[in-house]
Amino acid sequence: MAAANGIYYTMPDLTNHEFAVLLLADDGESLIPIGIWEKPIKTLEALGLLKKNDGANYVITAEGHAARIARDENDGAELSRLLSSSKASVEDREPEEPLIAQELKYE
Repeated sequence: MAAANGIYYTMPDLTNHEFAVLLLADDGESLIPIGIWEKPIKTLEALGLLKKNDGANYVITAEGHAARIARDENDGAELSRLLSSSKASVEDREPEEPLIAQELKYE
């Protein structure tokens, strides 16, 4: 759960396209639902994360901003867990023998 502007939001599962639309909208862009962006924009509108600003343009809502923050926090936590587990697995390994110069044999 994330908080943004006093709104606590549990992020729904969003596709990468939907999240990309939220990122663009949260950066101040208004979006027109055409081509590859039509379905994600309509889905985000249905979830209340985008709203129609005029006849064709969609902008982010406060809930959409909170959802973007929630996704960032979730992704950051996942990355942190991944890095921690990788570090632990490296630390659990047996130390390797130091590399030494090997004698080259020519025949």
